[in-house]
Amino acid sequence: NCPAIDESMINVHLVPHSHIDVGWLKTVDEYYTGDNPSSVPTVGCVRCTLNTTITELLKDATRRFIFIEMKYFSRFWDEADGKLREQIRQLIKERRLEIVNGGWVMSDAGVTMYNDIIDQHTLGFDFIRDTFGSCAQSRTGWHVDQFGHSREHASVFTQMGYDSLFIGRIDFQDLANRKLKQHLELVWKTSPRNLGDRATLFVQTTYDGYYAPAEYVFDNKQIQVDPNVQERSAYNLVRLLQER
Repeated sequence: NCPAIDESMINVHLVPHSHIDVGWLKTVDEYYTGDNPSSVPTVGCVRCTLNTTITELLKDATRRFIFIEMKYFSRFWDEADGKLREQIRQLIKERRLEIVNGGWVMSDAGVTMYNDIIDQHTLGFDFIRDTFGSCAQSRTGWHVDQFGHSREHASVFTQMGYDSLFIGRIDFQDLANRKLKQHLELVWKTSPRNLGDRATLFVQTTYDGYYAPAEYVFDNKQIQVDPNVQERSAYNLVRLLQER
């Protein structure tokens, strides 16, 4: 179901994703509904995001979106009517709306006990299997906002069936060096002595954390696109790639 690519060109995949804390500066309910926007400087509404995203996905078969946190997705599903549920099932079947990670949340990776990691992922996996079938289960881990990435957590991922992992937060010096050498990708042998190649993960470190490039933050009020203003921001993907 992937769009056709041109081998003679750089092929760029733009895949919007979710990153929604299951409680942080606001409660879970406030993040989901968008209530109490004055409590923090940013306004979040998970329900709004999913409603508008599904509407846009249905307009164009080439569009993609990945969603991470099953705590929120299960609540959205419980509220959906029959028509919306069928639309969601079809989008997931076609991998246009893809579940990534699949846990109840993105679990902490630094000091979490393995039983907590397994329990919260099991909760999310059960929802996915019972609602959409086992084919909807992700094989990709998604840890773009975890403060640290332990080998043991990565090993648990491989034993749960993951073959790849996206991470966002690494040491700033390590990140700068990897950008310079274009080594943001790696193969992580998480348990070579005990599990061998069965515990291998392909890992991609995101370039800008979980943010889009500055020029592509379309809801940033500071971006100027007025043609009458000389120093206006330009959405120039070719230039962006050349600079990187």
